[in-house]
Amino acid sequence: MDIALNSRSLLTVFFRHSAKFFVVFGVICLMGLILISNRERTYEARGSFIVKFGEGGRPNVNTGDNNKQEERLNDSKEIIQSYVKIMNSTELLRSVVNAIGVAKAYPDLVDEELSSDVIEQNAARILGLNLLIVTDNKSNLIEVFVKHKDATISSELANELMEKFLARQIQVYNSPQTDFLKQQVGDIKIQLDKSQKEFLDFKKRLEISDIDLEIAQLLQEKRDISGMAFEAVTSAQTTLSALEAKAAEMRATYNGGSTVIKKMDEGIAQAREQLLSRKSELDAITAPDSPLAERVAKINERLSFLEQQRGRFSELKQRVQMDEDNYKYYQQRGEEARVNSVLNQENITRISVVDHPSVPLKSVPMRRILIMLAVLMIAGFVGLVTIVFSELVDERFSTPEQVKESFDIPVLTTFDKVDVRTSV
Repeated sequence: MDIALNSRSLLTVFFRHSAKFFVVFGVICLMGLILISNRERTYEARGSFIVKFGEGGRPNVNTGDNNKQEERLNDSKEIIQSYVKIMNSTELLRSVVNAIGVAKAYPDLVDEELSSDVIEQNAARILGLNLLIVTDNKSNLIEVFVKHKDATISSELANELMEKFLARQIQVYNSPQTDFLKQQVGDIKIQLDKSQKEFLDFKKRLEISDIDLEIAQLLQEKRDISGMAFEAVTSAQTTLSALEAKAAEMRATYNGGSTVIKKMDEGIAQAREQLLSRKSELDAITAPDSPLAERVAKINERLSFLEQQRGRFSELKQRVQMDEDNYKYYQQRGEEARVNSVLNQENITRISVVDHPSVPLKSVPMRRILIMLAVLMIAGFVGLVTIVFSELVDERFSTPEQVKESFDIPVLTTFDKVDVRTSV
């Protein structure tokens, strides 16, 4: 039967099926109470590590590169996450369970029909479900929480997990490959010597020290040759113009045959001769057989030659730079591997235990109020669903609207249930 969506119809439907609602509501609440009362207490053991980076971690040997050190510090988050994955690995959890003993840690899992491998896998899975690892990137702190219904076993599991992790991370994360790196350093050193020798032979054969610097010097020399001659002509022309202007002023005052005018004319004549000389020098630059022209031609020829060799020069120089960078990188890695090897032999790690797990004195709060509120919400929702479903499958009429819609006739009045015996 359809349900009309109004307050009167909904209330009518609710009160009609209220018995079913309270039955469902009560059953679910009773189940929730039984679940809470029968729930076993669990204990949580806590331990913590701190991971040291930069100056607080392992020494950075011959780094000398601040950018690389910053990159390593920026990788701290990835390193911490790798530690978390190691602690959550199935192999590590199985080793922890084996060390404690499956029969002691999880006696309910012991089954003669199952193989020991399957039992260990199940125990490791349960341990993983009861393991919580919390990281703090700001302080590089890793907190480990292990839950168990026995306080002593929870502490033993947490301690064993931390000890196994310290040993495991040295093998997995800090295992150096010293021999491989030494071989790489030797091979790259041979390649570096070869590229350096080839570059030096190329510069020696072509008499090139620094191609960019030499080109700049030749261009400057070429500008100086032409610029000095042009400046000399300009200076001589300026001197001649100044003398002629001064002579014109003096002729307005002195006679043409005076000594002052004669000396001025001699000075003008010398200035003209000097100007002609400077112009001839400037012309000599462009003359094919002049020394300056030959010098300019040699400069142009050398510039052309250097431009042709620039590509090969840059290629050899870049190759030497790359080989030098690779050599420094692998040399640094090899030295770090050597230091790490010594530290690993002494069981020295960048991880320090801040807080060893101890036997918890109190069980983990079960949060009964929150669980009960959740049970009440679920019970109410299931009860309402039961009412709606009961009304939909019920063919009887509950409201006047249902009668009107079914028979298309008006409803004049409604009345409660009538006792036939009383009416008679």
